[in-house]
Amino acid sequence: MKKYLTKTLCLLLAAVMLLSTAPGVFAWDDRLPGDVNGDGAVTSDDAVYLLRYTLFPKQYPVSIDVDYNDDGLLNSDDAIYLLRSTLFAADYPYETTDYYRGTVRYADMEYVSPDYDAAFGYIDQAYALAENHGDPNEVSDLLWKIDGLMNSYNDESPIIEFMLSCDVTDNEIAEEYMRVSRGNAELYSRYMGLLASLISDPFYEDLFVYYTEEEKEYVLATAETADDEYVELTARLDELSVMYNDPDSCTVEYDGQQVLLGEIEDSADHRAALRRLYGDIYSEIVSTEKALAAKNGYDDVIEYLYCEDYGRDYTADDVRDLVSYVIEYIVPLFNEYVDREKYVDIKVDDVFAYDETFRERFAEMSPTMLDAYDYIRKYGLYIAGDPEYSEDGAYTNYFFKYDTPIIFARESGSQYDVQTFIHEFGHFYAFYYNGGFSSDSLDLCEIHSQANEFLFIPYYAELFGESAAEKLAVNQMIDGLYYLIQATLFAEFELRAFESDCTTYDEITAICRSVIEDFGVDERYFSETFWTYVIHFYVAPLYYISYATSLIPSLQIYSEFVKDNETGIALYNQILENSLYYYTFLEVLDEAGLDSPFSEDAIKDIADMYVAYFGE
Repeated sequence: MKKYLTKTLCLLLAAVMLLSTAPGVFAWDDRLPGDVNGDGAVTSDDAVYLLRYTLFPKQYPVSIDVDYNDDGLLNSDDAIYLLRSTLFAADYPYETTDYYRGTVRYADMEYVSPDYDAAFGYIDQAYALAENHGDPNEVSDLLWKIDGLMNSYNDESPIIEFMLSCDVTDNEIAEEYMRVSRGNAELYSRYMGLLASLISDPFYEDLFVYYTEEEKEYVLATAETADDEYVELTARLDELSVMYNDPDSCTVEYDGQQVLLGEIEDSADHRAALRRLYGDIYSEIVSTEKALAAKNGYDDVIEYLYCEDYGRDYTADDVRDLVSYVIEYIVPLFNEYVDREKYVDIKVDDVFAYDETFRERFAEMSPTMLDAYDYIRKYGLYIAGDPEYSEDGAYTNYFFKYDTPIIFARESGSQYDVQTFIHEFGHFYAFYYNGGFSSDSLDLCEIHSQANEFLFIPYYAELFGESAAEKLAVNQMIDGLYYLIQATLFAEFELRAFESDCTTYDEITAICRSVIEDFGVDERYFSETFWTYVIHFYVAPLYYISYATSLIPSLQIYSEFVKDNETGIALYNQILENSLYYYTFLEVLDEAGLDSPFSEDAIKDIADMYVAYFGE
C-alpha cells in the first residue's frame, strides 16, 4: 500500500511585478533546465509560470525538474531563485538533478512539533497591518513567513503519522497526530481567509498582479469553503481513523454507562460492543466525507473523493463496468482454480536474510533499483512494526523533510514478509527514482508494487527451494485472480455504502452480504463482515479500487515478461519512469501501449492468459 499523501494547497505570493504567461504545452520533452513554460527560452516568464504552478499545478503543469535552488523541495523559493538566475546567472545557476535522496538514517530523524502559535501570530499581524492599510511589503514579508511555516508543518505531518503506525497504543503520539491534523487544517483555513481579505482590498492589488480573475475567484471560493466547519470535519476523519486502529481505548456504552471498550471483560459483550463501535465509526466516516463533498460544491461524494482526494481520470461508472467484466470473466476462473492453491508455510525471521538474491534480482531489473536497495539498507529505511502494538498492514511514504522514501510493515514471521517487502519496495524504488516528482496516482503507484511481485516469481526457487517455489508461483497466480476479485468487490461495497444512508453494523453488513451474493464468488473466501478489518475503508475511503486498476496492467506486464523477460522488464521500467505527478494514469498506460483496465478486451485477455497457464 502506498500511503496517500494529502497535500495542503499553499498559495504563495511574491512582491514582484511580472508579466503573466499562458500555460505551456503538455508534452514529454527534453527542455532546457530553466524553460518551465516550454517556449524554448529561459526568461522571467518562466519564473512567473513557476509561481502559477505552485498555485494551480493542474492548470500550469511542468514536465521538468523545477527544484532550482537545489534544496530538495518544490515551492515558490524555486521561482524566486529562477527569477534571480535570469538576472544574475553566474550567482544563481539553475542546473538540477533528476531526483533527491536524503542521507539521514531513520534512527537519526527527528520530529519537530509544529508551533502553530507562531504562524497564527503572523496571520494576526498581517490582519492588523491590512486593517490600517499598512505597507504592502511588510504584509508580503509576513505572507512569506506564514508560507514557510506551513510548508515545514506539512513536512512534519507524515513523520508523526509514521510514528503512530509504529505504535498505535501510544496515547501521546496519537494526541500529537490529531493536534497536527487539526492544526494544519486550521492554519490552512485562516491563511486562506487572510488571502481572500487581501484580494478583496484594492489597496493590495499589486500583491496579486500576476493572478488572473479566475485564480482570484478560486482563492475567494476556497476561503469560504475552508471555514471552521472544514477544520472540524477534516480533524474528525483523522480522529476516527485513530479510533479504528485502537478500539479498546474508545469509550462505548455498556450496562447504561460510558466505559472504555478494553474494560469490558466478558468476551461476548466485548464483541457486541466492538461491532457497534465499528458501525458507528464507519457510518460517521461516510457522513463526514459527504459533508466535506457538499462544502466543496459536490452533489456526489464519490465524484468528490475520486477527483479531489485521488485525482482519478476515471469515474464510478467506469468502475461499475470493470466490476461487471470481473464477474463475467474472472470469478468463474477463480471458483474453478482456487482449490489448486498449495499451502506453504515458511518461517522467516529476517527479511534481509535473502540479501544476496535481492541484489541479484534488482540488478537484473535496473542498476538504479539495486542502488535503491543499497540505499534502504544503508539508511535503515525499512521499519518492521511489532505485531503487539503497530498498525496492521504495510505502506510506503515519502518524507519531504528528509527527501527520502520509507517503508513500514507489520511482519508475520512468514514468507508473506518477503512478498510484502517486494511489494513495498516497488513503491520505494519509484520514490527513489522520481523523488518528490513521483505521481500521487494510486493506480500508477500500485503498478510499481504489484508488477514487482509478479516479476519476482522466478526468484522464489533461490529463496525457498524448488518445491516451495512451484507452490508459491501457483499461489501467486491464483492470488492474482483473488485480489482482482477482492479489489472490485471491495470497491463495489464502498460505492454502495457511500450511496446509502447506512448507520449501523447490521445495515453495513447487509450491504456486504448483497455484494458477495451478486459476485457469485466462493463464500469460503469472502465474509460478510470483511468491512470491519480492511483498514483502507477507515483511513482512505474509496482507495481500494486502485488495487484492481493497477493489477490489470501489472498482469499485462507479467504476460509480456513470460514471453520475453527483457520486454517485460523494459515495460515495467517505462511505467515507473513516466510515473510523475503531472501525468495521469490512463495517459501513462496509453504511452506504454497497455490496454485500459476498463476495457472488456483487457479482462478477456487476462482470463485467456489464466486458461493458458492452468489449462481448460
